[in-house]
Amino acid sequence: MTDDMMNRRTLGVKTPGADLLCEMIGFAAVRLKAMEVGAAAGGPVS
Repeated sequence: MTDDMMNRRTLGVKTPGADLLCEMIGFAAVRLKAMEVGAAAGGPVS
């Protein structure tokens, strides 16, 4: 299974849910970074 996944990545083949997953990860990363910056600045975490 791992070899199959690696082969798809090297070929640039995307699964139907790949774009959605990328969007979700991106959204989570932005939110986490905003929370981290807010906490470091001493502001409220939302």
